[in-house]
Amino acid sequence: MVFRQWFTERDSSPRSARRYIRMLTGTALLMLPVPLMAQVDETVEIEVDAEAVQRVQQLRASLLEMESPGDTWRAELGETLLDLGRALQHANDHEGALEQFERAVHISRINHGLFSLQQLPAIMLQVQSHLALNQWDSADGLRQYAFYVQSRTYQDSDPGLIPGLVDYAQWNMDAFADRRGEIPSTRLLDAYQLYSVAVALMDKHGKQLEFPKEEYLRQQAFIAWLMHRTNVLGRSEAVYSAERRIDDAWADGLTGELTRGRNNAFVRGEEALQKIIDIRAEHVAQADPGSAVHDELIRQQAEAVLDLADWHLLFDRRQAARSTYRDAWDLIAEHEVATDDVFDRVVLLPSFEPRLGPSAVQNASVPQHASSLQPRRPAATKQQGQYDYLTIAFDINRFGRATNVNVVDGGVDDDDRVRRRMLGALRDSLLRPRIENGEPVDMTGLVYRFPYEIEGVSQVTQ
Repeated sequence: MVFRQWFTERDSSPRSARRYIRMLTGTALLMLPVPLMAQVDETVEIEVDAEAVQRVQQLRASLLEMESPGDTWRAELGETLLDLGRALQHANDHEGALEQFERAVHISRINHGLFSLQQLPAIMLQVQSHLALNQWDSADGLRQYAFYVQSRTYQDSDPGLIPGLVDYAQWNMDAFADRRGEIPSTRLLDAYQLYSVAVALMDKHGKQLEFPKEEYLRQQAFIAWLMHRTNVLGRSEAVYSAERRIDDAWADGLTGELTRGRNNAFVRGEEALQKIIDIRAEHVAQADPGSAVHDELIRQQAEAVLDLADWHLLFDRRQAARSTYRDAWDLIAEHEVATDDVFDRVVLLPSFEPRLGPSAVQNASVPQHASSLQPRRPAATKQQGQYDYLTIAFDINRFGRATNVNVVDGGVDDDDRVRRRMLGALRDSLLRPRIENGEPVDMTGLVYRFPYEIEGVSQVTQ
């Protein structure tokens, strides 16, 4: 079975009092006052509302015309019900929308089968309305059911399941980020297994070019890092929690998972990063030596080796990190590729997941890596695409620690509290050291413009 437990009743007892240290405790998440937007013309709002109401009325009338006595379950009604539900969503009537989507689901099941894929659009629209009504448990249950339908349709070894695996993995990652459930870190376990199955299906069916395999592997490494920070693999109450939705035996059967690394976050991340290195080495082997394409592929392979070296550094394996940094340097030197854009960049670790929109990345001092300094989603009180910045001077020692950290110039809305939190986050973080002649060395006199929020790596306890 895919799932450990199917739609079980949630524990109705009050949550036990736990001190929950937020994953981004070191993050200066500034809830800045947003300048008042220009007042929207009330007549425009009235016109929009009138259009939405008119659209709903038209669709209701169309639905009545389509329904004949004794024949209210025809497949054609499903599309009209979906259109009506969307119109009700647009009119902010999510309760009414849910009624239409529910009926569309029933019509789909009657005409196409209990576990047909045709019902998925209506189910996903139901998820949207439940989220709009702050009914997260209902949304989560439907999202789980949607994946169950996909797994029933495609069976275990069908590569058609890959998009569903990845989408449901991301849902679980979002649930972890939003601290859903009694033990949020159980979502990491399920997300990791879903990505593992997706990668295994790609390997089995030769689908490497149809899906971004490297991205999935990087996500696995990022999840492994979060597993390490939460210590979820060492907590039986999390590993065997009733909140788990993915059956480990099912996932292991599809991935051929061995016992090595089962409860070791370091090994899980190391294996994912090594697979990326192997993929890029294959690309290098297929390119013409001496060509511009070959040189670029060498740089990409070296970047993958640097990621593995960073992984060792994150786990305080300094000798292994030093040796792997040397491997990256030797790879570049052997092929006489320019090193400036490989070893001279400031990178906050881990660098496995971009978390910024293009606007803030573009305006940062190090655009290609500014995303590693940010949460994936901007603060809710700030308009999308608007960010503030602090200019910070600092050094990085050969062990990846920021030293001599000081603010050179603050943003418009900067205050002492924000400065303290941002400086503390940077001091508590690890950064990739500068590599010279294959050896990590100190970097001094750095001055960079950082976006207003800096992600730290504080311990999470759930």
